[in-house]
Amino acid sequence: MVRKAIKDTTQMLIILHQGSNMLVNNSFFAQYRILEEIHSGTMSYLYKAEDTKQNRLVALKVLKQEYSFEQELVERFQREAKVAQNLIHPNIIKVLDIGCENNYYFFSMQYIEGPSLRKVIEKENPLLFNKACTITREICLGLNYAHKEKIFHRDIKPSNIMLDNKNNVIICDFGIAKVAYLAKLTQAGVILGTWEYTSPEQIKGSVVDGRTDLYSLGIVFYEMLTGTTPFKGSDFWSIADKILKDSPPKPSELNKSIPKEIDDIILKAIEKDRTKRFNNGIEMANALNSILGLPPELEKDGIKPSKKIGEIKLTPRPSKNISSSTVQISGSKTGKGLWLPPLLAGCVLLIIFVSLKAPQFLPVLLLVAGVIGILFAFNIIKTSKRIVKYSNAQLVHLSGKEVIQVFPLRDNEVVIGRDQPDGIEIFKESISRSHARILNENGYYILYDLNSKNGTYVNNKKIERHILKHKDRIDVGGENLIFQGVK
Repeated sequence: MVRKAIKDTTQMLIILHQGSNMLVNNSFFAQYRILEEIHSGTMSYLYKAEDTKQNRLVALKVLKQEYSFEQELVERFQREAKVAQNLIHPNIIKVLDIGCENNYYFFSMQYIEGPSLRKVIEKENPLLFNKACTITREICLGLNYAHKEKIFHRDIKPSNIMLDNKNNVIICDFGIAKVAYLAKLTQAGVILGTWEYTSPEQIKGSVVDGRTDLYSLGIVFYEMLTGTTPFKGSDFWSIADKILKDSPPKPSELNKSIPKEIDDIILKAIEKDRTKRFNNGIEMANALNSILGLPPELEKDGIKPSKKIGEIKLTPRPSKNISSSTVQISGSKTGKGLWLPPLLAGCVLLIIFVSLKAPQFLPVLLLVAGVIGILFAFNIIKTSKRIVKYSNAQLVHLSGKEVIQVFPLRDNEVVIGRDQPDGIEIFKESISRSHARILNENGYYILYDLNSKNGTYVNNKKIERHILKHKDRIDVGGENLIFQGVK
């Protein structure tokens, strides 16, 4: 055992090259087999690795050797990693494991199969208007969740944002960015580009808050639509001076296709005085909802339809192959209105019989049939008003009256559950792994309970199948979701 431990330690020290301390491909570090280096940052290396215990791919971040002996940085590194591990949100990367191997500190994260936003900007420069707005909106939602937990990123920039192979937006390095920021302050020759996203209060050394992250996000949004950042310089001091003193050019001056409403959102986000910025991520996301034509915004007194500022529509994702079923507009499971069609048919047959055998009763029967016909027509009209087709829809996950996350319903089939990385994933023990399913049948959104342990409720009524209407309140395992549809 002792010989094996010495051998493993010696092998790892050989693997960590002197001067570079980079891990070699196919070598082992703790339980991880290194596959390739992804990135070399200010204070750490990032690798694609295989977790041999859990049999999964991970992104492995290892603290550089020169920082391993700085006690304050190491303690902060571990503390911030543990904080980030508690952030569970679809737009925030999951921290899986934190550890130390022979004085080399590391943590592992979910591996994202997709490019960084930096690479997307370099390839598409500038991004399509709708795509840039959607990416920014999803970052807002992730930031809002973290800010409610009093956790701030401090280093929002394109290289810290990932897009997976389904174009979901994921914020990386939450919490760890604070350590990297401190390391940057002590390191000469730091890449100038990282300072272009820094807020005025960070340059002044003031206390940061959620609006600090929204400032950096505003700069990222600016760059996505124009291909450049508003404040550039030859060194840190020239960049800092412009950030503190200069007014940024309007994005529309660099990209004529940008509407005034987007100018207003970006310029508000990057105000030098943070009290003039958006107060939180939801406020900024709601401003983008209006641009994207998404319904409705969250108000203090509930849900209110948003005012559209344009006709940009969501592009549906490719449909999945699912078994089709016909939506029944009349005759739901409740049985309401089922008696009217057979009764009307019976009256018609009775009228024919009476007209042949007892014509003196025909006027009375015609009057009765007329009343039933009117009731039947009224039922059809009432049902058609109750069940509506929607061109787009989304679910809003609420905690009280605060939005936790918004889930666009782009696929023809979406599963809600505790273990649904490709669907609507809500981490809570009271929710079954596959709790409920929503099918989009030609614009009709139908909710099915999947034999969940705690049931699925719509407007406080337990359901097995329900055709959803705008503002329906869905309860899955005690979590509240609001269905919002656009006709």
